[in-house]
Amino acid sequence: MKALNEIPEAWRLAMQREKDSWELYTRMAQSASDAATRSLLEMLAEQEKQHHALLEAEYRRQFEPDLELGKERVPLAWYEWEEESFRLAGALEIPVMLYITAPWCEPCHLMEQTTFAAPEVVDAINASVIPILVDADKRPDVDDRYSRGGWPTTAFLDPEGNVIESRNFLSAEEMLAILQRVTVPSAGQVSPRRPTIGLREDELPSELEEVPQAVGELSPGLVDEILHTVVATFDETHGGFGDAKFHHASVLEFVLAMAHRSGDAALNRVVHRALEAIAQSSLYDKVEGGFFRYAARAGWSEPHYEKMAGDQGQLLKLYLHAYKATGRPLYLDTGRGVLRYVDEVLWDRERGYFYSSQEADPTYYALDAAGRGSRQAPYVDRTVYTERNAAIASAYLLAGAVFDDPRYADLAVRALEFVWQNLYREGQGMHHYFDGQARVPSLLADQVSMAGAWLDAYEHFGREVYLQRAQTLMRFARNALLDQDGRYYDTVAAPEALGRLRRRQKPFCENVLAAEANLRLYRATGREEYRDAAQHTLEALIPHHDDAGYDAARFALAVDRLLRRPLLITIVGENEDPRRADLVRAAGRTYAPNKTVQAVDPQWEPARLERLGYPPEPAPAAYVCLGTLCARPTADPDELVAQAQAMVGQERQGLAGGWEYQGYAIDEGFKPEPRDRYQYFLRVFDGDQRLFRYRVWTSKQAIAARWPNVDPNSEEGRAALAEHLRAEGHRRVKSKIDAKAFKNWILDLRAEGEEEIALEEKQT
Repeated sequence: MKALNEIPEAWRLAMQREKDSWELYTRMAQSASDAATRSLLEMLAEQEKQHHALLEAEYRRQFEPDLELGKERVPLAWYEWEEESFRLAGALEIPVMLYITAPWCEPCHLMEQTTFAAPEVVDAINASVIPILVDADKRPDVDDRYSRGGWPTTAFLDPEGNVIESRNFLSAEEMLAILQRVTVPSAGQVSPRRPTIGLREDELPSELEEVPQAVGELSPGLVDEILHTVVATFDETHGGFGDAKFHHASVLEFVLAMAHRSGDAALNRVVHRALEAIAQSSLYDKVEGGFFRYAARAGWSEPHYEKMAGDQGQLLKLYLHAYKATGRPLYLDTGRGVLRYVDEVLWDRERGYFYSSQEADPTYYALDAAGRGSRQAPYVDRTVYTERNAAIASAYLLAGAVFDDPRYADLAVRALEFVWQNLYREGQGMHHYFDGQARVPSLLADQVSMAGAWLDAYEHFGREVYLQRAQTLMRFARNALLDQDGRYYDTVAAPEALGRLRRRQKPFCENVLAAEANLRLYRATGREEYRDAAQHTLEALIPHHDDAGYDAARFALAVDRLLRRPLLITIVGENEDPRRADLVRAAGRTYAPNKTVQAVDPQWEPARLERLGYPPEPAPAAYVCLGTLCARPTADPDELVAQAQAMVGQERQGLAGGWEYQGYAIDEGFKPEPRDRYQYFLRVFDGDQRLFRYRVWTSKQAIAARWPNVDPNSEEGRAALAEHLRAEGHRRVKSKIDAKAFKNWILDLRAEGEEEIALEEKQT
């Protein structure tokens, strides 16, 4: 049995009690009117603060061996990334050795245990360079500018931060050779020349960055071009993309969206081949759940075993979206496995946030469940990162809707609140990470990822404060990071920045996220300034998408969302009405990549309700609209889902061939939906013009009552069901053509009876 001081939870409880006492004494001191009493309370508060700091330091030493302890284990005089370190290098006329590592990086650990443990290397480094160690997770701004495509990166810089030479992993012999080369030029060799650029005295290098003009217009052709490129690079043999296999979740989200809308067989094959390959490969941990970072071989073999919080968030969303779109049980089961892993390993139950990563340990992960049970699990980095908490929180909000389990959404908001309270500062926006203090402010990635997560929370709960926080972050990004060309810089201007950090960048992917956030804010608020901002950013990215690699897929999806009519689900009802919450969760269960969900309280927001054009009664009620095409209001969560599913996929190609009636052409298809629902869709054309759509939908329970011999769980049963729905759809479509009733229709066959619903155009 462990002693009390060996139990992490006991240390965390002690720290929390010290913090509670510190905060209590502080509040008491602030309210004390007597000077002597106030002085006493301030002294007690300071003592409790010191006790908390001592406990936290010891806790981290015992249970969270992070990079600071790594510095202690490596006998080098490590310096910080700060101006004083570079000033010292300049005064001594020696280079800086920048070593970029990460807590989860297995090759980094190997280099630290071998190269940096060699006495001759330690002596040479301490004698000839200023060594600076940077955590890639904590300083992505440094990593983006100096990483040599992977970790570890060992870069040698001049005192102005310019790169002299850069490598990745170095053996002891290689390190000694490169130290000799960069510090002691051989006979006749000229020292590396520092790059120079002609500047006015008051001009920063970042201001000379080439600003390409936005060209052309955003168009469906741009989306189709990128989609064609993605499909052309797909690995038909193994699934996925490239030789080394990363998950590329954003690429698959794009293809899934296009496949769902069009019904294209080739796109569906790409989606399912990739998702099945990833879930069934060694990239997915079959014992504990969760995904490893990537596989070194094209066939998804030789995984690199680190598990990153951001990857879990992206892949959880992808698999839950795929389940909502297709109803395939494998995707739901895979999502459950990710949730189990995050719950058990990455969730801090006491403080309420998600941890950052779990390091690679090939020996541990090669074992089965019994073997792992007898070994120490790999180290977990418990640092609080804004972007990674936002990624998992967004996925947990989706899980709350898909599984109809409020626990996941509650955990998501708890994490977002923790991050907001500890890492947001007025005038600086979100900071990047928290280790007792908020560190590295104002990075674009943190602003846009957190804004997206707050928008997800707003759509799930309908609470206005979450929308306001997203607006706050995008307002900060606009004021502090937006350039005249429509793109955002990755960080704020800082004349005192070191080396390459003086030259701000405009990262492609983060700019796409900024455009997405602004577009969502436009849909939620109706304010044109947000739409204009989204369009301006996307147009400014057009010249750069050819160089963006797979990130171009997310850009194409954002362009597609801007160009197309959104699926808008508006729920009218009082904030505390549980029936409204049921409708909001049902809206979240519907797959539509261009969807906006908003909830309006008629008692507290009458002006907004009037602007949206909905009546205060009946309430609660959901209004499902695709552009101006709207279904009737409903208070039934299942009917809301059916209406939404009937709206989306309007351009889906028929999967069962075509036929003609009275000179009109009809195509059709059968589509199982999540949660044991099924629909048959028919489209009627007059030449190239689509006249109307007809949707027949039913549920598993209704099938048992109507057609007791049909088993929808079997291939034969689904074929029989499709035939029943097809026959009903043919009869109804013929009657509508005969009556010239060219509206869009839903036939609801869930109950013993039936209900035929016409979708009406909303008056604007």
